[in-house]
Amino acid sequence: LKGISGKLEGFSGSLKKVGIAAGIGAGAVVAGLGLATKAAAEEEQGIIHLSQALSNVGVSYEEQREKLEGVIAAQQAKTTFSDSQQRDSLASLVAITGDYDRSLALMQTTMDLAAGKNMDLVSAAEIVGRVSEGNTTILGRYGIQLKEGATATEALTALTQKFGGQAEAAAQT
Repeated sequence: LKGISGKLEGFSGSLKKVGIAAGIGAGAVVAGLGLATKAAAEEEQGIIHLSQALSNVGVSYEEQREKLEGVIAAQQAKTTFSDSQQRDSLASLVAITGDYDRSLALMQTTMDLAAGKNMDLVSAAEIVGRVSEGNTTILGRYGIQLKEGATATEALTALTQKFGGQAEAAAQT
């Protein structure tokens, strides 16, 4: 009986260790699910924010969803910018320019500036949006000197010349 009792105690100790390990594993799963739920909620907020910005300029997110999300996914694969960062910056561009197509076209310049100056994408969007609207003097802060009276097109060209390709280059390092 002593031998059996000793083996049962050893088996009981092993079961306790397995139970503790299972509890830790379950806790990790629950924590992972919590993070996934939080990420999904944040992504949904980003979509709502972009949808509202588009609605303000007469564009339906639902009608543009497939095209827009395709562009975002393609850029995400080539750069270090997440889909949520891109949605937020696009919403900022749309708010500044009032033009969805133009804002979408400005996204590459925005990502290149953000990567080249190591800044967040929304801040870069605000700069690019302002420049596209004619505020060209702001570029002096970023090392771009333009001739007096430079147009928005000239300023955007200068931005592209200085920072073009930076977003994709940053993703490859």
